Amino acid sequence: MSVDALKRQLTEMEKNMDELKERIHRLEEEKPEPERVTQVEDSVKAIQKSPSILNPSIGMVIDTSFDRRGEDKGSFHLRSAELGIAAEVDPYARAHAFIVATDDGIELEEAAVTTTSLPYNLTGQAGRFFAAFGRLAQFHQHDPSST
Repeated sequence: MSVDALKRQLTEMEKNMDELKERIHRLEEEKPEPERVTQVEDSVKAIQKSPSILNPSIGMVIDTSFDRRGEDKGSFHLRSAELGIAAEVDPYARAHAFIVATDDGIELEEAAVTTTSLPYNLTGQAGRFFAAFGRLAQFHQHDPSST
């Protein structure tokens, strides 16, 4: 190779290097804000800590009684059945619902969303729920101990 060809090649490489430096400079200016990255990372960590985010907890309680008097056949009574569903909605809230079936019909007893990460460790709750005030407010209407 001639010296002139090597000089042209070196000049071309310097030009490419300058273009790459300029591109790196532009990319560094476009970097996301560190605060936003921290928020996203915190959200991902919260989701990873919440195994029920897409898998709600579901439970059912059935209250029954059985009577047998004398030689007659016994009788079975379904006093109530309660279905409970709870799950993490997102990293900042969880939801729950309780549906009750009695002889009177089916009723949505509680359904609420509770925030989990408000500033100053505050929480907020919205929906239909039993107030945590007094003794009788916590009893279910179909609960025999409330009568």
